[in-house]
Amino acid sequence: MVVSLIERTDVLCSYCGHAPYHDALLNCWECDVNVCSRCATDGPQPLCPDCVAKALPRNLPPMLAISGEMPLSPAQWGLEFKWDGVRALCYWDGRRLSLQDRNLGDITARFPELQEWASLLPDRPFILDGELVALDDQGLPEHATLQRRMLSKARPDRAPQDAPVYYYAFDLLFMGDRPTMRLPYAERRDILANLGIERGCCRVPPGHIGQVQAMLETAADYGLEGIIAKRLDSIYEPGRRSPHWRKLQAASSQAFVIGGWIPQPGASRQVGALLIGVYDERKRLQYAGRVEAGFSDQDRLTLAQALRPWQRPTSPFRPSGVTLSPDEQVIHVTPRLVAKVQYGDWPAGEPVRDAIYKGLRLDCIPSQVTREVNGRP
Repeated sequence: MVVSLIERTDVLCSYCGHAPYHDALLNCWECDVNVCSRCATDGPQPLCPDCVAKALPRNLPPMLAISGEMPLSPAQWGLEFKWDGVRALCYWDGRRLSLQDRNLGDITARFPELQEWASLLPDRPFILDGELVALDDQGLPEHATLQRRMLSKARPDRAPQDAPVYYYAFDLLFMGDRPTMRLPYAERRDILANLGIERGCCRVPPGHIGQVQAMLETAADYGLEGIIAKRLDSIYEPGRRSPHWRKLQAASSQAFVIGGWIPQPGASRQVGALLIGVYDERKRLQYAGRVEAGFSDQDRLTLAQALRPWQRPTSPFRPSGVTLSPDEQVIHVTPRLVAKVQYGDWPAGEPVRDAIYKGLRLDCIPSQVTREVNGRP
């Protein structure tokens, strides 16, 4: 390894932009690029930012939770609110930031305001897990606003003024050139809280321990979906739906596949009701009922526009199971969109009752949507 000392303050490092005065200027052992010790990573041998960026893994599928019951030993579980956002992994290589959704799609360009946050970040690379969340005037999550951002065909650089989005970071998967996924959840959260990223449009929501009932009541009071309980000693398991993470609902809700819609009476270009279903063990789409409540006027228009390209002549439900009144006409669609629906009851073999539309789930793969029973999907 070549080591030299720079005695001039007017020589700037091309990576971190600082003058490495009295600092060792090191040759990266991977690529032989000169970097100063200010931007070299910790460890027995320094790596330049280019090498650290290349070392970051890509296309990590996020860890998923099961729908579960209240933990029997609350003191062993960390609790977080469910923020009703879009799941996204954030990759920061020290100079460039990118976002990847739950289906491994690149959604960076849709959220240009996060690039302003990137300009405030430390040089050290990391990978975060979190949610993109839109807030209303009271600072509460507003899924409809986020949905408009995801479905909008307008130029992304014009969207933040109309519907600003925040990144709520709740886990740390990589820091520098080291993975942190094998560390216990409690330790990962401690490191995340001290990472110095909570600025601009980024939030690191606090975690809590052992306050399950109080948090569920708070979630219900503020209209949140519920909470996530995570075992304090659990590791991060990419792509796995693990019992170490549990969704606890303030109200019953889950994802449903849209298989058709009924126009609003007197307004054929607006959705009056959605026909929803879930896949069974034989990969058949089973009819689960209809949703007629929870739509805003904008929702009725937006949904009709989003569903129109998927129109088809026959029902995707097998068997159909759809019951219509004489004056209703169903428009069948290929099952490509997923809705989040809150409901009062769902007896076995019967449709959901008191269903309320809560927005589209653009981060779900339709073929993976099944009925969640006894805490497991």
